[in-house]
Amino acid sequence: MSQRRILFLVLLVIPAILFYLNLAPVNPVQQVSVFEMLSLVIGIPILFLNVWEWQSPETLDLYLRPDLFRNTPLAISYSAGRFILLAIGAVVLLTLTAAVFGLGGQANQASPQPTPGETMDVSGIQTAAVQTALAQMSAVPDATLPGPGPTQPGGSTNTPTNPLDPAATPSPEATFDPNLETPLPETPDPGSLETATDEPTRTPNPTSTPVPTRGTPEPTQPGGDTPEPTATKTPEIPDPISLTGSGNSVIDFEKWIGPAVLSATHDGDGDFIVDNYSANNQKLGRMINTAGFYVGSLPLDFAGGTRTTRFDITADGAWELQIIPLDLARGEIVPSTLDGDGDDVIVIIDGAPGTMIIDASQTSDYFILWAFGEGSPVQLINSAGEYEGTVTAPAGTTSFAVMTIGPWSMEINAR
Repeated sequence: MSQRRILFLVLLVIPAILFYLNLAPVNPVQQVSVFEMLSLVIGIPILFLNVWEWQSPETLDLYLRPDLFRNTPLAISYSAGRFILLAIGAVVLLTLTAAVFGLGGQANQASPQPTPGETMDVSGIQTAAVQTALAQMSAVPDATLPGPGPTQPGGSTNTPTNPLDPAATPSPEATFDPNLETPLPETPDPGSLETATDEPTRTPNPTSTPVPTRGTPEPTQPGGDTPEPTATKTPEIPDPISLTGSGNSVIDFEKWIGPAVLSATHDGDGDFIVDNYSANNQKLGRMINTAGFYVGSLPLDFAGGTRTTRFDITADGAWELQIIPLDLARGEIVPSTLDGDGDDVIVIIDGAPGTMIIDASQTSDYFILWAFGEGSPVQLINSAGEYEGTVTAPAGTTSFAVMTIGPWSMEINAR
């Protein structure tokens, strides 16, 4: 191996070692200094020269032939010129390496630099810190360690004062805290000095107020659990019953218990008679007794305890019978004015009927008016011919039944 290659390798090892040492400073927060950057800048060309020497040494010889001061009395030979250049390079490199090792290492371990225009007396700060610590220890009997000072209102702790003469020993400038009785010494940079000041007592955090739990149980009745309210079942409205036929017939059917309205039609010229029977084949009454064409409505089972289950029909034409619940029958709200033609049933939906003004002047043969309520049916009018007048409805009246042939009108006033 040539001397030049050995020299290049030696020059490569030195900056590599120094660069590695400078990348591990004493203070981890210290940034890379300018000398470390110089070692990196110097090491890269040396690495390049080594690669060049081993790959193309003949081209490198051209640059290492100085032939300085050609054609002058100061001209030197090739060997002497190359030696001088290599020596100068080695001296410069070693000088920069020494600067990096000396100044760079000191920069990593030095105290924080003062700001421009400001100086810091490091020895004075260290001396003041040592004297303050000695004063705190001597102030306690039997050389015991000092405890925390008395607590001022507000939770802060008194800091012991320095008994030494400030003029005898340099000390840092003191800043005054308005919340404390004695001034506090200025705290130096954490990277250079640490003072043994007592930590202030911590105020305990307030405890959180317990949140009331959800789902507070409802109060129960004495003697057991709270009974759940029973839902009131609305009675269902039964479906109407429709019966049709022609001529004489006897028809059985199943009807609900309670009053209803019988709506009947007959299309014939002869008699039209309808009798109703109970379940034990007992005749309850005659609902219709007319002749010829008929359209009308009549009360069915309004008397308490009756339930029709059969119709005996006499007719000479087609007929139709419908049994309608009261909820689906003709309804009126008091006061009201209404009219009709022939037999009809009126159910009071709301209000209490009082006086009733009747106009049946165009009817023929008869005019009959029944009132139904809490008690027995009451016959208000029974006229053999046309009728005009005023009557009073009984208290608690809930429906009326009109039996006549021809048109009529009625004005119902509130009680």
